[in-house]
Amino acid sequence: MLSIYLVTSLKNNKKGKERDYMLRIQLKRRRELRTKKVLQKKDPKCVYWKYYDKIVDENGLKGAKCKHYPKTLAADTSTNGTSGLKRHARICPGNPDFKMKDQTTIHLEKKDDVEGGACEIKTLKFCVDYTRKPIAKMIIVDELPFFVVEHEGFRSLMNTVCPYFKAPSRHTIARDCGEIYLEQKAFHKGDDIGRLIQKCLSDWDINHVLTITTDNASSNDSAMSFLKGTLHNLILEGRYLHVRCIAHVINLIVKDGLSSRNKSIERIRNTIRAEKFEAAFKSYDLGDPNFRKELENEIPSPGDWHNAREISKVLEFFKKKTTYASASSYVNVNGYFREMMAIEKKIKVLKGSPIYKIMGNMMEDKFQKYWGHDKFENKLLYFATILDPRQKSRMIGVVYKEILMAEKKAEEKENDIDAKVEKIVGQIKTALEFVFREYELDYEMASTSSLSQFDTNTQVLSDGEDEFVTKFKAVGRSSTYKPKSELQKYLDDDEEEWDNNFDVLKWWKSSSSRYPIVSKMAKDILAIPVSSVASEPAFSTGGRVVDAYRSSLSPPIVEALICTQDWIRKSRRATNEGVDPTKFDDLGNGKN
Repeated sequence: MLSIYLVTSLKNNKKGKERDYMLRIQLKRRRELRTKKVLQKKDPKCVYWKYYDKIVDENGLKGAKCKHYPKTLAADTSTNGTSGLKRHARICPGNPDFKMKDQTTIHLEKKDDVEGGACEIKTLKFCVDYTRKPIAKMIIVDELPFFVVEHEGFRSLMNTVCPYFKAPSRHTIARDCGEIYLEQKAFHKGDDIGRLIQKCLSDWDINHVLTITTDNASSNDSAMSFLKGTLHNLILEGRYLHVRCIAHVINLIVKDGLSSRNKSIERIRNTIRAEKFEAAFKSYDLGDPNFRKELENEIPSPGDWHNAREISKVLEFFKKKTTYASASSYVNVNGYFREMMAIEKKIKVLKGSPIYKIMGNMMEDKFQKYWGHDKFENKLLYFATILDPRQKSRMIGVVYKEILMAEKKAEEKENDIDAKVEKIVGQIKTALEFVFREYELDYEMASTSSLSQFDTNTQVLSDGEDEFVTKFKAVGRSSTYKPKSELQKYLDDDEEEWDNNFDVLKWWKSSSSRYPIVSKMAKDILAIPVSSVASEPAFSTGGRVVDAYRSSLSPPIVEALICTQDWIRKSRRATNEGVDPTKFDDLGNGKN
């Protein structure tokens, strides 16, 4: 009415004709704008009608009856609109396409730490992030490419089982994988690792621990320090508790050596995936002038290819050493010392070569850091060599003499080298004697009752001895003569004949009556795992290899994926195993 009044009064005013015209234009524009907004808000067809049946009562009023719940709503679109239909459809208890925003569902979830299919009941509320996380774990554990989430089949599956979940892009899922890696890595702090190990030992009712094999992460050093202060019954108060994984030490040595050839390796890695493409890249470089420009002059040169071939020969040696040390189906700790010295000898050969001199120097620096003669603290690995009846301490002397002779200065004589070797072997024997004494003490405490019975029987027999025997015993006890210990007897005995198929555990089992204490030492020390990496998943061509989907990823991403897979997967079986295509024919014919 206010607008009409203004218009009428302006009509009778000649001076207001222009203002009347402008006001009409403004009112018209406002009406058009309101009409436009209404049209924008109004759906051309309400999609929620599929959940209702249209009804009209005797008074002509329109309504909508829910198909999934006994409820009727006013549905005259001219007066009621469709917002009520939409609102009820979203909260309807019987609607299969919608769930309440905060509604939870009950489901069975398998326990991670329990085998045999044990499950527990949990409540679950739909959350996009909660759903994306298992997808990221699936990609990590099953070694799938990131772009699997963009495949038509995957999106169709998700649209069927979870219509209100929007499948992420490959970039989003890659970030999710990175977040899982960082989340898992956060739990690998020293004290956390130490407490977890302590809990596991308690749960498994393990009261005596000789060694724990870990890689060279600083957090593991902290974990070992924590355990030394909390675990009881450690040999020599845990002096030899921490064994560094030989596979990780070799990896560090090789990485330092390869850093001298980083440019060549990087150029090849960034442009190709297999050596067979070398000729093709030569043709590309000649035939396409823009090829080099597009790759920013990172085309592998003939020198790069030569470097790669030479480096592969060096890496083959280290691969064999890692494979041997990482085996888990036979005793290998008794060969640790020889393998370690073989690596040192190989590095010295590399240092003497003009081609590998820089690489050899860098490798030697890393070798001396962990395995140098004056820094190799865990002598249990020397003890394992001595407790091999084929080698004993003589093997240590032979190997050290060869290494020191190669380093011999011009003014040094062979006698000087022999003196050094004798000193090294003597120090190792002395350390072994300390360990033997602890085992001897435990053995004596365990057999106190039987020894007491033995002394009583001896006293009964001595009642019939003559005075000369009594005098002989008295003189023997007061003399400075000391009988050989069991360990010394073992060391003085001849070595067994060398046999590559020699079963060291079987030998000690048959010799346990002769060396009861030393055999107990051998049983514990020869069981030490020298690597925390099993060779089967590390190098098996049918198992954990970097496949075509990941061979072009950057090293940090590959590291994150492999480490996270190792942390979160339940089984140690190799993943992504090849399948014989003919098996599908058997399955199709109903054969297992």
